[in-house]
Amino acid sequence: MARRKYAWYARRWMHSTTMLCYATMRKEAVKLAALERYTSNAVSYILRHNTRENPKPPSNVDIDPTRSQLNDTLTPERGYTARQCKDYYNRRLDEVYHMNRSDIITACQWVITAPADLAPEQEQDFFQESYAYLNHLYGQENCVQCTVHRDEGVKDKNGQIVAGRSHMHYVFLPVVENKKYMVPNKKGNITKIATYKEKLCADELITKKHLKAFHPDFQRWLDNAGIKC
Repeated sequence: MARRKYAWYARRWMHSTTMLCYATMRKEAVKLAALERYTSNAVSYILRHNTRENPKPPSNVDIDPTRSQLNDTLTPERGYTARQCKDYYNRRLDEVYHMNRSDIITACQWVITAPADLAPEQEQDFFQESYAYLNHLYGQENCVQCTVHRDEGVKDKNGQIVAGRSHMHYVFLPVVENKKYMVPNKKGNITKIATYKEKLCADELITKKHLKAFHPDFQRWLDNAGIKC
């Protein structure tokens, strides 16, 4: 049963909504970031994948356990286990208005990949600035987990995992301002939603305009930080 349960979560994770952003760097189109959305049922699985606590990774991911010690968390205050991160997710979720439905998006994840032309000595700074940029967009209080993976790659013709590019997983709750806060309805009553200053709404936060501006603004952020890529 446990294996089937993990397989189901894996399918939910791999089939989640994914949006790719592309940046033009040195006249080459480079896939730098991908956005994924999750319902509440899939959150635990993706947190465990990021902390390497799943018994078996998805079939399309090759992980070298000998290099997992090189992975790093940029959110130690959230904890080092998926359970600790999930506890923070639950607490933050209780602080904002959200509908109690299983099909709503309760978490999103940016996967940021280190560019091929990034100098090795700037890699850690690149991820620190990426983390700061995403906190600037979505609020540090809404970040559930931020992990850097250096143990994933691709298999060569002999089936051996060869090094891939380092990348960062940034999991967050899509929280926006609640414009109905303390606004009476037509009957003059304050409803439940009006008692919350913030609400959960991925559609309001992750718009086409937001995605279009994401990469140009990200590149300017990196440039201002002295990251050359």
